[in-house]
Amino acid sequence: MPSLSNRIRPQNIDEFVGQGHFLYKGSLLYNSIKNKTFDNAIFFGPSGTGKTTLARIIAREMDSDFVEINATNTGTKELKAVIEKAERRLFGFENKTTYVYVDEIHRWNKLQQDSLLKALEDGVLKFIGSTTENPYFSINNAVLSRVRHIYEFHLHSIEDLEEILRRALDDTEVGLGNMKVACPEMELRLIASMSNGDGRVALDTLEFIVNNLRTNNIERNPEKGDCCTDSNSHKSMCESVNVFRNGEDEEDADFCSDLYQLAITEKIIQEAFQKQTYFFNKEEDKYNLLSALQKSVRGSDPDAAIHYLARLFEGGADIQTIGRRLMVMASEDVSMAYPNAITIVQSCVEAALMVGYPEAEINLAQGVILLAASPKSNSSYAALLKAKEDIRNRKIDDVPDHLKDSHYKGAKSRGLGIGYRYPHDFGGYVDQQYLPDNLYKEGTIYYEPSENGSERSFKNYVENLRRRNRKDD
Repeated sequence: MPSLSNRIRPQNIDEFVGQGHFLYKGSLLYNSIKNKTFDNAIFFGPSGTGKTTLARIIAREMDSDFVEINATNTGTKELKAVIEKAERRLFGFENKTTYVYVDEIHRWNKLQQDSLLKALEDGVLKFIGSTTENPYFSINNAVLSRVRHIYEFHLHSIEDLEEILRRALDDTEVGLGNMKVACPEMELRLIASMSNGDGRVALDTLEFIVNNLRTNNIERNPEKGDCCTDSNSHKSMCESVNVFRNGEDEEDADFCSDLYQLAITEKIIQEAFQKQTYFFNKEEDKYNLLSALQKSVRGSDPDAAIHYLARLFEGGADIQTIGRRLMVMASEDVSMAYPNAITIVQSCVEAALMVGYPEAEINLAQGVILLAASPKSNSSYAALLKAKEDIRNRKIDDVPDHLKDSHYKGAKSRGLGIGYRYPHDFGGYVDQQYLPDNLYKEGTIYYEPSENGSERSFKNYVENLRRRNRKDD
């Protein structure tokens, strides 16, 4: 028997729940489906957000043949057969367009994706590609150029999931409407919130609970005036469905017991989930979380930083990925304000790699808190960017002769190394030219130290030397 999430799929565009940012009555997408002018498209977003459901609805509303293939187990040979059949259907007696829905299209390599091009160009196929990856990275430009729209599906809101779950509980044909299930608003909302925006998880968890509940979990107790003997949660269930009776006759209690044989409680929901469902949407979600982590560290918000780190852990990010980002943060965002940060963070990352998960989380958390709570400076990174911009965008004079390599025979005769003064012979510093001629004459400055943390002392030292140089000049 198909799962509840498959049985309860909406059959027309007006039954579809969610994605209100691009699909609502009167939207261009809605009208294009109703007017049968919908063209090729890419659907991308997390699992359980309605991509396949909407593709099937579109094919049904467009009165077209619908071929659904999964890129994980379908190759060029199978696609060629689909295209040939579509040609016969379009140019034969049927004169019907074929919609091909390619699920997980990012799994196809470039050659496999390119095999769609001619059929799309000739109008033999209408195409909907579905992916959990960012299509701008995972789908060929040639395919993207033939797609009118790219629709980004968002995780369902809790309210959307509650509506989907209610429909499943009320539906007497393919849902759970005939099973006498009582699920109070509070418990329904708990299932929705623990599903993390995934409609499939919400529905299939609900079905798992209902299929495995004991039918005698509600017992009538008319002497106490209630129909639920084990918890306040059961009482709230009865109240929410308007069958709780306090001090009334046994007939009312019988009504409650007979009408609702299955009661879903918070305890049962927690048992069904065991652990709240969480995952990130492959590469894109992972990098979004890494970006949020770094921006929170840069903003000196240890609470936000540790939150995003925890989400990376729960999503399955590996130690190396997180560790590399922490090492970058130490130099990009803390840098000279606390130069020892890079050493400490490196130790945290090395310790994490040594001990492995789950204890590695503790080492990485220490590194994140250290970085977030440290004074900030990006002066070294900013200096590098300025220098690279000069090199890329303007003429730069040669390295001054006195700085060039002069260790080999004949170098001096070429004038190389002559006039170089060794700073250690002058107490650690001597005024001489280091920049190329044109930059030196312009007084170019790349490093502009901040006054944050330890960098204040470096700033004083560097600026004192610069003042001495100007006086000498």
